[in-house]
Amino acid sequence: MSNETQQHTLRAMAKNYAGVHYWDHLDSQVCVKAADEIAALEAECERLNDLIGASRRVASAVIDERDALADELAAIKAQQPVGYVFTEAEMGIGYDRRIGPVVWFGGYPAGGSKLYTLPPLSGQIEKYDDVLLPFLAMMRAELHANSGKGDRPGWLAMDKKTSLLEIFYHLSKLQKAVKDDNQDGIREYSADVANMSMMLADICGVLTVGVKE
Repeated sequence: MSNETQQHTLRAMAKNYAGVHYWDHLDSQVCVKAADEIAALEAECERLNDLIGASRRVASAVIDERDALADELAAIKAQQPVGYVFTEAEMGIGYDRRIGPVVWFGGYPAGGSKLYTLPPLSGQIEKYDDVLLPFLAMMRAELHANSGKGDRPGWLAMDKKTSLLEIFYHLSKLQKAVKDDNQDGIREYSADVANMSMMLADICGVLTVGVKE
């Protein structure tokens, strides 16, 4: 007998047998309560089944993304290394001004970590990637270099006026580096100005994740 049939049967018993001499109102209440509990359990089962289905879809998407990244990682490692870098980090992404974005993998303590060129992980080159990706790597490097100053909670604690002053301050350093033709300074301070601008946008609440024009 299905749960739905059991519900209808219990409710019919509670209604039709209530006046019979060997059936009192308590028996009717028990039948109604049992029918209500069956209905509640069915609703909970349906909710759990929906959650299981959603979890399976998320897990499948994560597995697909993991497999795609594993393929891209294998393609990178299939290259001939362009050099070696001495670092304790097992993996890292950076920027080399001679060859652009690079990635390294540890596990080579004798000769250092193997250094490879890093193609766009999406597998597709978009307009401006030839300049955006190297500049993004510079911004990322400066963010990590200055992470001891408070990271995101630190810059979100600043007000807008202070954030603007930080941009002006780093812009003056960039101006001097340009005047002196200081290549390392231009690289560092241009990334700092961009990062400070990003922080101001974050403080103002205008950053929207996932939007692609």
